[in-house]
Amino acid sequence: AINTFNISASAGSNGLISPSGSQTVNFGSSAAYTITPATGYHLADVLVDNVSVGAVGTYSFTNITANHTISASFAINTFSISASAGSNGSISPSGSQTKDYGSSAAYTITPATGYHIADVLVDNVSVGAVGSYSFSSISFDHTISATFAINTYNLSASAGANGSISPSGIQTVNYGTSTTFAVTPNTGYHVADVLVDGASVGAVTSYVFSNVSADHSIDATFAINTYSINASAGRNGSISPSGSRNADHGSSLAFTITPTTGYHVADVLVDNVSVG
Repeated sequence: AINTFNISASAGSNGLISPSGSQTVNFGSSAAYTITPATGYHLADVLVDNVSVGAVGTYSFTNITANHTISASFAINTFSISASAGSNGSISPSGSQTKDYGSSAAYTITPATGYHIADVLVDNVSVGAVGSYSFSSISFDHTISATFAINTYNLSASAGANGSISPSGIQTVNYGTSTTFAVTPNTGYHVADVLVDGASVGAVTSYVFSNVSADHSIDATFAINTYSINASAGRNGSISPSGSRNADHGSSLAFTITPTTGYHVADVLVDNVSVG
């Protein structure tokens, strides 16, 4: 009778070999084997008679004249995730990390103070200005990158009638900057009050927003200048109107000087200077 030999085939976890187990073959015959890893795994090595033949997917015994063994081992696939952040912010974890097939990886994106997330790109596609992102069921390499932009704020400046504020209107400024406003009354007027964010800071002619980190408003109001005119008459005559009178800037006020009977006007002084 012809001689027969045993070929024993085995596979580690996460893959299979076909045919598997022990088979009896005749002298001089052949036997072919197929090695297949499970999804997410790859061939690590194939041993024939305890000697590595590499991570081959098939193997054939030819002209068999002895017993043989064949065994296959498998390893999980791994993938790289590369994470980077532009200036003025960070991503965590940063750099490159290796993850197993089917695993997950979570990232946190944090802007520096005074900045916000501009965009996050996953595999070069925008996912928006998100503060966190997770990869799940990983099955290929990935990249994630974050960019940041400085915060901007609006400074709204307005002035009432009879004066101005400069700069006027809405100014957009970057976080941490400073802006000075000048408040100027028209001729004959003065600053009545300046409100910053609705609260009075007094009748100031300039105001500085420093280290800006929020929106602000500044509003100025003005009032006309008033002056006091004091009128007096010596004995033996009168001036009308008499006493103290207040008059607005640019207005007029007339006085009548009348001597008593038997007297005449000797002199009239305006601001201590004779006008006759």
